[in-house]
Amino acid sequence: MARYDVIAVDIDGTLVDSRNEVPRAHEEALRRADRQGVRIVLASGRMIPAVTCVAADLGLTPAPCVGYNGGRVVDAADGRVLFHAPVPADLSSEIVRRFHDLKLHINYYLDDVLYVDTHNPWGDLYATRTGSPQVEVGDLRQFDGECPTKLLVIGAPDVMGRLEPEYRAEYGDRLYVTLTVPEYLEFMHPSVSKATGVAKAAEALGVPRERVAAVGDAWNDQSMIQWAGLGCAMGGAPAPVRAAADVVAPSCDDDGLAWFVNECVLG
Repeated sequence: MARYDVIAVDIDGTLVDSRNEVPRAHEEALRRADRQGVRIVLASGRMIPAVTCVAADLGLTPAPCVGYNGGRVVDAADGRVLFHAPVPADLSSEIVRRFHDLKLHINYYLDDVLYVDTHNPWGDLYATRTGSPQVEVGDLRQFDGECPTKLLVIGAPDVMGRLEPEYRAEYGDRLYVTLTVPEYLEFMHPSVSKATGVAKAAEALGVPRERVAAVGDAWNDQSMIQWAGLGCAMGGAPAPVRAAADVVAPSCDDDGLAWFVNECVLG
């Protein structure tokens, strides 16, 4: 009998390796868990369609999927929205204007559609990593008054690393501001985190917190790692994320997710 009823799994850097592929060992471990009745909840910064397609490709039993770092939770079995907390319209418009003036690339996520002002290498990088299609619409300031699920600014790691603490300090508790990978600076509703998203998914499945395991590799995974009954950080995670975890797995490229599932979840 499995030790846990739900595994919340980050995608990039946890399920998917540095070659943007799912290692065979990871796929086999998750399918083994699925056969034993463990529900696999994918929890990602990606948009919902880019999360549900990964779950479908793995052939797993449909379960709630957490997208946008917890900003939207959808039941893959029937498409029901279990939770949605978009960015307030006034703050969204402000962020768009500021990064438009800085001439940085913005991904604008509205109603599970990804809008960009124009195609460029930064957008191409994101598309290559996630497979998410982009709708080119010109000036994103035309969306003033809308409430997107998330805003993602993409740029050079040194620029994003410098801007992240500035914006996090400025917006305080008005927005959730985080780096997910070195090129991605993300803005979401302040109530959003992977922990809140996974909690909504577990609630929908009728599974208590202590029966949930969670695994991830980045700053945005720390909240669900700390929230879960068993939290695991991948070997390549930042030191504070590893310190917050109950266990540390090998790296993704060393089949760390498979190790966690087989050794810690299934036993």
